[in-house]
Amino acid sequence: MSDQNTNVPVFETVPLEEEHNEPISPPTDTVIPEEIPEELTPEDVVKPGSNSGDGPPLIGDDLPPMMEEDGDNKKRIIFIAVGVVVFILVFIFALAAMFSLGKKPGKIELEYWGLWEDEKIFEGVIQDYETQHPNVNITYIKQTPEDYRLKLVTRINEGNGPDIFRFHNTWLPSMVDVVSPLPSKIMSNQEFEKTFYKVAQTDLKLGDAYYGLPLEIDGLVLIYNNELLRKAGITTPPKTWEDLLSAANTLRVQDADGNILTSGISLGTANNIEHFSDILGWMLLQNGASLSNLNSNEAIEVLANYRQFAEPPLNFLERKNA
Repeated sequence: MSDQNTNVPVFETVPLEEEHNEPISPPTDTVIPEEIPEELTPEDVVKPGSNSGDGPPLIGDDLPPMMEEDGDNKKRIIFIAVGVVVFILVFIFALAAMFSLGKKPGKIELEYWGLWEDEKIFEGVIQDYETQHPNVNITYIKQTPEDYRLKLVTRINEGNGPDIFRFHNTWLPSMVDVVSPLPSKIMSNQEFEKTFYKVAQTDLKLGDAYYGLPLEIDGLVLIYNNELLRKAGITTPPKTWEDLLSAANTLRVQDADGNILTSGISLGTANNIEHFSDILGWMLLQNGASLSNLNSNEAIEVLANYRQFAEPPLNFLERKNA
């Protein structure tokens, strides 16, 4: 970033003890429907992979609308609960096809694929649902994120995929052939729009139908250690790039050979920085760069500035003062 933009922050500094009063995630109490409508018939269900009718149009590369900036916004934080890693809980409503009009369903076996949570996390929820619906048995299987997407699509196409699974909101256009729309008898479009935030409505709608139920929003924030800041004599958490650079240099602890014992901040590389692409993407947007043109001066400026966090600190300071 240029000299005039070096005060632009990219993170919200959030202390561990700070509480948020604003909701940052959609409600999660609708993950499993309370009741299974007995009047639902197989004709009401669109099966995944079905070729009947025209599929909904695919969404292109449109990005969600950027946040508007006011005059002083560039010196402030832009990352509060940014839904950059949103996972969606999807029901393959094949279970509804098991019902016949006027008949009670038999034993139903459902398989739920999770990613991060161990089985014990969901034990209570699953037991409560099974108590209310004695004919339903839910098996939770924790998957690994490395090959999850490929495994998910492959298994569904083969006809032996999970009944309940997660997918990232950005996957929907490429998964339209293996998921089915949310049946109106489960939740109407109007109910969906009254229940969930606008971002979920935008990300989960293709054509006139919604696909999936929002489960969580993972927002990027910068968490700082009050104790380390206090010991280093830093009384105010960093709010700008200048503050962040100064604090990182002050917090860095090295041994006599120059080896880093305590790093001031983990930035500047890709392999060891979780969600580096999200961080870098917001830096690009903040500096006025287009995500589709990384050869622009604004983008090159950001890439160079990001890389400097992984270089010896004096290099950056010397270049600034040159």
